Amino acid sequence: THLLVLLLILTFRTCAVYGCFHLHLILFADEAVINALNIGVKSGSPGIFPCLYDKKHKENRKYWCKGTHWVSCSILTYAKIKGKYSLTDYPAQSIFTVQWENLQTSDSGYYWCTVEISGAPDDGYYLYLTVKSGKNIFPNSKLL
Repeated sequence: THLLVLLLILTFRTCAVYGCFHLHLILFADEAVINALNIGVKSGSPGIFPCLYDKKHKENRKYWCKGTHWVSCSILTYAKIKGKYSLTDYPAQSIFTVQWENLQTSDSGYYWCTVEISGAPDDGYYLYLTVKSGKNIFPNSKLL
């Protein structure tokens, strides 16, 4: 069988009222395409997505949720809970990874990398994950 593995490091700068910061994202997936924070994967393929967080939150609980808006997203997994999605925290590196198996086209949507903050709004960011089936799932993109 053909196995295609992609390892990508994305770096971008973002600015808000509080100042600017650089964000580095790494994606490892089987047959995947990335465009900014729009990620495409082939249905049925496994993958791992890394979520970075501020080192001051290394003891905080992390979670992965799905939904268009963060305040109403459905939590899919916390660290150390196995299921369709599993989350592993690496506090020394200020990163947690979300691993999935066998995603289907119905799993496409907005997902959130989030850290629980006690007494304040949780901290996180979103990405859009597109799951497609078929041979040539991203005709205008090259799978590496």
